[in-house]
Amino acid sequence: MLINNLILSIFFLKLIPIIFLFFLLSGCLSFKNVAVSNDWPKYYQRINHSNSNKFVNEAYLKIKAEYPYSNFQVSSFDLIRSQLKPKYKKTFFQEDFSLVEVKNSNLGEISLYIGVDPSHKNYYLLLSHEVFHFINPYIKDWYMEGLATLFAEEYCSSKNLLPKNWKKILHNNENKSYLASYNLIKELKILVPNDYKRIVKYTVKQDGSDWLSINIDDWINSVEFSKRDDVLRVINKYEKILMKDTSATFSSPFMYNLIN
Repeated sequence: MLINNLILSIFFLKLIPIIFLFFLLSGCLSFKNVAVSNDWPKYYQRINHSNSNKFVNEAYLKIKAEYPYSNFQVSSFDLIRSQLKPKYKKTFFQEDFSLVEVKNSNLGEISLYIGVDPSHKNYYLLLSHEVFHFINPYIKDWYMEGLATLFAEEYCSSKNLLPKNWKKILHNNENKSYLASYNLIKELKILVPNDYKRIVKYTVKQDGSDWLSINIDDWINSVEFSKRDDVLRVINKYEKILMKDTSATFSSPFMYNLIN
């Protein structure tokens, strides 16, 4: 799940930040949570790959068309392989992570880090997942992660770029929160196909930070009344897993708590 969308934890070793990640769906953490300010792109290798740039641009255009609910606009991006340049190999900075960094929010400048080479079978799946976070990199929430994973699956499938093993990796125990968020959104899509995308429209600021969470109660109130009980049941099915994983926020519907 981003440099302005924390999904994984950040640790420190002798004051050197070590970014821990899960290989497939590691997107979504933030250099802004590291206690050391730095010009991170200079340490890592740029990806000069015209097919990747085209893929990102086309995916982002599709996302903007389908999710016209955000005021955040990306004007430019740098594509970076999260592999240290040779001269920085002794820094102990972590490698092979995927995330999005907001370089300048006013100008819409983004750095997109990818943890595998363009030749890797999971490359475009990771890339499309991260591009989805361009909608608003400040949303740090499991609902957002589920949307990003579902988009990556569908978009890569439409381009014949979906790796055959992706579901197997998603079912890995280390990715259980990603699997739960993906299944949650997939079920909501079936249940309320005209409403589920509007989840990203309803956000609330997290206390004392620039991070945003999904205001799930406001979204539920926008759904057709006859569907709300079923929506609540779907969310409740995955609530325990996603509430437990605090690397991203997950709001439990207040309405559900009232009726149970």
